[in-house]
Amino acid sequence: MLQNLMLISVTLGGIFLIVMTIMKSRGRTDLIKKLSNPGFLDSEGVLIPEYAPQFVRHSELTEGTPYSRQQVEGMLSRASELHPDHPELSIAWAYFQPERALSTLNRAIEKHPENLELRLARLKAYDDTVDPRKLEAEAREIAELPGGDTEGQFALAEVYVRIGRPERAVRVVEDRSPIRWFRALGARGRNSLGQLYLELDRKEEAGEVAALLQESPEWVENMVGQRLAEKLEAQ
Repeated sequence: MLQNLMLISVTLGGIFLIVMTIMKSRGRTDLIKKLSNPGFLDSEGVLIPEYAPQFVRHSELTEGTPYSRQQVEGMLSRASELHPDHPELSIAWAYFQPERALSTLNRAIEKHPENLELRLARLKAYDDTVDPRKLEAEAREIAELPGGDTEGQFALAEVYVRIGRPERAVRVVEDRSPIRWFRALGARGRNSLGQLYLELDRKEEAGEVAALLQESPEWVENMVGQRLAEKLEAQ
């Protein structure tokens, strides 16, 4: 009797693992299909500038994407010809060519000095040789931009983690609950929020963010949430 129960338990456990593997595989396949969907293109088949950063950033991260690096570069070049000086395309080029990110973003910021997304992208692009005081000052400047209060505070928390002052980052993030941060932040912040909590060893909050991302109607956020959940499972 006991042997039969143990056999049933092992069998059910094996079935559960198989089902979970299939579900994860299907989820990743669905994300790849969404990346392949022409929804990010306009009626002429040109990459829509507002969607370009997410497309570039995640097309290279998603296994099985149908676009080669050369094809992505061609799509960006065509969009840039039709929409010169578009801020979102500058951010997309910065993702695509990280070695030129700062020069690309600096030129764009000269033309759009109060563009919040450009300033946030530049802050992320600075390497570890930059004076920490410069990073902190830039994050505070972002907070002073129109609509930049929440994004600037979040950027400041990320800066504190980068410069080895996590206790200051904790004081910033504790100002709001995970769901309040999630609702107040833009797409970039929502997709980075869970990772910030992980770096601060706040696994419960990171789990809340993973769930919110997976419930989002945005497929890119679904993918980020799935990966965040996988990181939490692995810890």
